[in-house]
Amino acid sequence: TCTGKIPSGRGRVSEATGSDGPPSVVGPGSAAGDNARRARLQVSLDSMAGAFTEIAPRVLRSAGYAVASLVDRIDPDFTRGAPNPANDRNLALLAKHVRDHASAVGVALDGDGDRVIFVDGRGRIARPEQIAVLLIRHLFSQPLVVYDLKCASIVGQAARDAGGRALMQPSGHGFIKSTIIQQDADLGVEVSGHHFYGSLGGGDDGLFTALVLLELIVRTGKSLAHLLDEVPWPCITPDVRVPFRGESQALLEQIATACGGRVSRLDGVRAEYDEGWALARMSITEPAITFRFEGHDKIALRAIVERFLKSVPELKEAVLERIEQTGSL
Repeated sequence: TCTGKIPSGRGRVSEATGSDGPPSVVGPGSAAGDNARRARLQVSLDSMAGAFTEIAPRVLRSAGYAVASLVDRIDPDFTRGAPNPANDRNLALLAKHVRDHASAVGVALDGDGDRVIFVDGRGRIARPEQIAVLLIRHLFSQPLVVYDLKCASIVGQAARDAGGRALMQPSGHGFIKSTIIQQDADLGVEVSGHHFYGSLGGGDDGLFTALVLLELIVRTGKSLAHLLDEVPWPCITPDVRVPFRGESQALLEQIATACGGRVSRLDGVRAEYDEGWALARMSITEPAITFRFEGHDKIALRAIVERFLKSVPELKEAVLERIEQTGSL
């Protein structure tokens, strides 16, 4: 109850740095063999000069890993560029560092450390969905998994293969996290690099994910490259943006009415076909429509684009042109 009275008295001030306290979330195991494998596991770390620049290498080293950092100082101005590991171009330095230093894994954290993208020893980018599949296969039994509707179909399939269920949600951090909390789910994934954990109260922590994945590598005795070979990446496009200044809702309704398939209006228009799926959403940052498509192969992918956008031929041609530019077709 607010009485309107301001309390008086003497308080205490204490100071702490972000690196005070226990330096490790997941410490070395007791098995000597595991500890030796950790010590041999070279990790290239790119914190992108963000908030985890100083703490991440300390935590990883305290867990027993050999760490080589690309940057060692926080840069509040981000003079190197936006700290966004979900942009493939921003991973070029990390991939080169992995190859030059013969690292087993590359770890890229975003500005506040809640997102992470990995690079394997061959310099290949591991997609967040692939990491989610590895976590599902190796860490969970009958899991409840929440995923962004932009995610590749391998996430839902992995959950079902593990005897569990998968819940598709609108794209966005808040949607995934709130659903995990409400449904008491085990794991969540978003294409931007967020991985959410029921054990963390729905929290997403890029460094935690890195520790979990590295421990998985140690315990399985397989390299990340080997593990990724067991999770083939499907024939899927990146986000395809097409400028559009017309009546967006009318356009989406037109697509939904004519596209066939099993249509969901959860977030934009998403149509499931036997050979894959298609998605159209309005951009929230610019006057544009974003598309994403997945097919069993390139022939199926093209057929899905043609079918999904048959009612808007000019838009279809613009989308196909952009997809071809990405190399997906």
